[in-house]
Amino acid sequence: MRTRRGIILLVLGALALAATWLWMEGGEPDDREAVLARVGDSTITVARFNRSYLQYLLASGSNDTPIARRAHLDRLIQERLLAEEARKTGIGTGSEYEAHLERHRLMAAGARYFEREYAEMLPALSQADVRDAYEKSQQTLVLRQLFFRDPEMARAAYAQLDQGRDFVELANEVFNTAEYDTLAGFLGEATYWQMDDAVAEAVFDLPVGTPSPPVRSEHGWHIVRVEQRLRNPLLIEEDFLRRRESIEGRARIRRNRLQGDAWVRDLMRGLDVTVNEPGMRLLARAVAEVTGADPPDENAPPQPLLTVAE
Repeated sequence: MRTRRGIILLVLGALALAATWLWMEGGEPDDREAVLARVGDSTITVARFNRSYLQYLLASGSNDTPIARRAHLDRLIQERLLAEEARKTGIGTGSEYEAHLERHRLMAAGARYFEREYAEMLPALSQADVRDAYEKSQQTLVLRQLFFRDPEMARAAYAQLDQGRDFVELANEVFNTAEYDTLAGFLGEATYWQMDDAVAEAVFDLPVGTPSPPVRSEHGWHIVRVEQRLRNPLLIEEDFLRRRESIEGRARIRRNRLQGDAWVRDLMRGLDVTVNEPGMRLLARAVAEVTGADPPDENAPPQPLLTVAE
């Protein structure tokens, strides 16, 4: 019974994620894009895989390998298969699914409301800011990263790079590769709007071959090096004027998120936060019971559950 409920929750999560994805992106993938996989009436295109895989690498700090790419594609296919099976069995039409979907919609709507309300406190973007965002959107960067959960480890690694340590050599150490891998830390190609806000703003002005200082994303700390910069050789004024309103909107949302994150961190830094440790252990046990995971070790020493790093 517990296993069946865990599977249902997984299916509901996959369905809600897929529905929210289509809702935010405005429909099915472009038929002109190359298709990697078909699952029923649904397709996984190269463009969608690249976006998803880049976010996975940034979020997990994993190293790019052919095995990792195949595993990620398998996960995307499994999510679609689960969603298809759920629709056939009617799970995607029940009240529990609707509650999941509504929760995702409320989260997206709340984030959008915050952006709109916070935006009123900020000055308008200048024409130079909009043009800069347009020019960056016409570039593709080939990137490599070092990823850390601990900011002190990130700072120590950056100090080694500053003293002349080879980036690829250090990447092999950070990612603990079984043998020397020339692609250690390789992220591949990324465009301006594909990337985490803070990472994009940190790397798009970097010269090729220069590592960024540690930059914090919602996932951890990244040191990123631009391996190659691919520019559109023709920047046409007519194209800029046609896209200006859209570019300005996206640039404004990105700026609002970045400044909003900084505001929240400053706020949290000034608060005396305490955590109800017994309550958190009860919650961890309840989650383990629902998902079928191993229960938490009651004898483990308490871990810091909330930290606010610089």
